[in-house]
Amino acid sequence: MSTLASAIGHDTTANRPAAGIAGRLFFTTDTGKIWRDNGATWDDVTPGGVGVPTWVTSSPDTPPASPTTYDDEFDAATLNARWTNSAAANFTASFGHSSIILNSTYPGSGSPLQYIYQTVPAQPWQFTAKLAWNFGGAPATAFVLSGLVLVESATGKCEWIGDYFGGAGASAINVQHQIRVCHGTVSGTISTIDFDFLTWMMPAMVRYYQVGLSGTTLTWSTSIDGIHYGTALGHAVTTNFTSGPDRVGLGTSIYAAADNNLDCDWFRKTA
Repeated sequence: MSTLASAIGHDTTANRPAAGIAGRLFFTTDTGKIWRDNGATWDDVTPGGVGVPTWVTSSPDTPPASPTTYDDEFDAATLNARWTNSAAANFTASFGHSSIILNSTYPGSGSPLQYIYQTVPAQPWQFTAKLAWNFGGAPATAFVLSGLVLVESATGKCEWIGDYFGGAGASAINVQHQIRVCHGTVSGTISTIDFDFLTWMMPAMVRYYQVGLSGTTLTWSTSIDGIHYGTALGHAVTTNFTSGPDRVGLGTSIYAAADNNLDCDWFRKTA
């Protein structure tokens, strides 16, 4: 969807401009339809005929018909006001192709968590994000963990699920890659590993991550297609938090001289 949207005019149906320039095309990101301006009106030229294509309705990447105040498709040119940047000096955002690219650089000591966040609602809740990684550091010395994060602001305690890249030689082919759930503190060093799964897929890769809190149980899940999720870890919320997280967002922890790009296609409250 993002590739098609970048090739022709694109926005939601409500933001489609008035017809009047014959021959131009427009892609409505909320319905997946393709429209052609005939000079007076817009004609639906979506392959397969009029109606929302089935690939749109069945795709996990289709924006929800009724987005929540937490949802962000990252179609804007700046960071939405709903987000707060916890480490502006070392964590910057750029935008393109309906994605946000969060670039973090090593702050000089430790491996603090650098993240953007929103305040969580009353539970139960669930958040999901589609993420990709572009590791830019030196594999021989750099250790990078980035993904979906939770933070308890009063204590600085945090948990996150994401992709870990660890150096083991000068060539990128030697970089270790794991899916991990970790906990620690936002100002600490490499955090304690709660779940670790070695995968041979190399960066950059795309994955869907999900976290939910219901009652006293916190659950971290992952998926490669955005439809079928597997639970990576579930435990009592007070296992690693004093009372519970009040922030949810996207972040990166880096050890040693490196930089890292975390690309997020979308972030949504899914329950």
